[in-house]
Amino acid sequence: MIKIEFPALYRAADHAANKYQREFVLAFGSNVVCLASASWLSVINIETWWFAILIALVLALSLSISVFLGTNNPQKRWYAARALAESVKTISWRFMMRGEPYEDDDASARERFVIDLRRVYSENQQLSAIPNSDHYIDQITQEMDSIRHLALHERIEAYKNERVADQYKWYVAKALANQKRGRLAFAGLYICIGLSILLSLVRIKFHNVDNWPTDGFVALAAGLLSWLQMRRYQELSASYSLAAHEISLIAVEIKYINREERFSVFVGDAENAFSREHTQWRARRDQPS
Repeated sequence: MIKIEFPALYRAADHAANKYQREFVLAFGSNVVCLASASWLSVINIETWWFAILIALVLALSLSISVFLGTNNPQKRWYAARALAESVKTISWRFMMRGEPYEDDDASARERFVIDLRRVYSENQQLSAIPNSDHYIDQITQEMDSIRHLALHERIEAYKNERVADQYKWYVAKALANQKRGRLAFAGLYICIGLSILLSLVRIKFHNVDNWPTDGFVALAAGLLSWLQMRRYQELSASYSLAAHEISLIAVEIKYINREERFSVFVGDAENAFSREHTQWRARRDQPS
């Protein structure tokens, strides 16, 4: 399914989450680069007035970025928006599949769905100002209604392909990507620390030489360590891999469902498993700044 087929609240929250994520990652990375650059400039240490101004400007930029991160807190907004988007997506799939608690007649199910949307939104009042950039207003879309009225075997097929398989591919791709990025970041960290140790040992022999770049490599290592702590590549890779294994088991179970009541319970159980990720987003959102 494409995003526009989900409720307007999901679309707005998803747009906001992507925006805040870009802001946070760009700001955090830029701050690391500024601090590392200031360290290297101090090592080079050209004794002119313009070079001193250059170092001051780089540090001032770092300070302004730090103030932005502290006052706007795009990381917390990112987590909150993603938690909201995934919560809306979960109840939307329950509604479309006639899963619990939306297995009743259409009128009752629609009423319950709107109530649940309001509840989810009320739990995220800090995002009340998120823009609906494309003026898309439907909360129960025509596509959602159409899927809800499909025959049981068609809904099972749609859920298997559009939800279960899609989630499995997403988690596998994320696990592999985080594993690869983590290895690259750790390799850079090891190289910087190794060079710092090597330069420190060489300096014993050539202790009269000024302006050793040791501090620059130490600053780079500290920056990479901060980046690793922020991105948490290894932890996320393990978490995504575990989720992918759980989803593969769900994919096996769906093959043996042939009754409405069983499918309703199955969708509830499956969405509970999928919601584990946005439960983590809510936990990150609620952490103190």
